[in-house]
Amino acid sequence: MNIAYRPLIIEDKDAIFNLLTNDEVSRYQSWVIETMEDTEAYIHQMLSLSDKMHYRVIEDKDSNKLIGICRITLNHKHQKGEIGYMIHPDYWGDGFATHAAKYLVQYGFNDQGLNRIYAVTDIKNTGSIRVLEKTGLQREGLMRQDKIIRGRFRDSYMYSILKNEYRG
Repeated sequence: MNIAYRPLIIEDKDAIFNLLTNDEVSRYQSWVIETMEDTEAYIHQMLSLSDKMHYRVIEDKDSNKLIGICRITLNHKHQKGEIGYMIHPDYWGDGFATHAAKYLVQYGFNDQGLNRIYAVTDIKNTGSIRVLEKTGLQREGLMRQDKIIRGRFRDSYMYSILKNEYRG
């Protein structure tokens, strides 16, 4: 797996637009990106949160193609962080999401000194559930009617791992 994690830049907007507007990628997201202007606003928002969020582009080193994005939102006061990732469907099943999740967990515990790392995923997002479990996160519970996606309430699972459980 020849990939790099690098900071997001505005020049990523075309690849980010293609990722975020992909129906398979956005199926479980509560936000909607429809235009290039939406994408630019999203990128500017992510860049403005850099003190609270470690946001990275996942890039194929050989082709310089954007594979996906990942982030950990940091809460230093409570020594915790929430991870998330999105991989373009062309790269699904190749271990990129698991690699990204493990990268974020390692970053949170080893570089940021967090005690708890968690993730929230739609109960029907079986791919993400597998990634979280392979990464060592445990299902904590069901959050009923947690989000509204495409006008309907959706349930989510909460997963987490604690520093003393981490074997990285």
